[in-house]
Amino acid sequence: MKYNDAFQAFRQHTEPDPQALERARDAFSRRSHRRFPIAAAIAAATVLLAIGAWMSRPTAPAPLQGVLAAEQTTTVALSPLITADLRGHGVIDGDAMAPRIDWTDGRLRLDVAPKRGIDLQVRTQEALVQVV
Repeated sequence: MKYNDAFQAFRQHTEPDPQALERARDAFSRRSHRRFPIAAAIAAATVLLAIGAWMSRPTAPAPLQGVLAAEQTTTVALSPLITADLRGHGVIDGDAMAPRIDWTDGRLRLDVAPKRGIDLQVRTQEALVQVV
């Protein structure tokens, strides 16, 4: 008997009365017609964010390929982040973020933008020089 009395007391304190349930149902049904514009606005915002993310995706770095040759000291922009002062001969390959230069003879001076993640390598007969 004590269990049933305790259970009934618990139900009285934790379950809403029928009038409160009816008021909640009425309030919900009045607001349900407002949910469609909100859902449509959320869907439209999601689509716009997805389009924005797709359009701002990073593009592949520009490929670099060709011969580097100059009889006199010449300044050349290898990419927007790399400038070369060169006199001599060499070959460049790779892309704007990871150029590879095989330098055969002459002088080569490179200016590289700092802290941009550029993986530049210059190979000569004597050594391999890398940007760290």
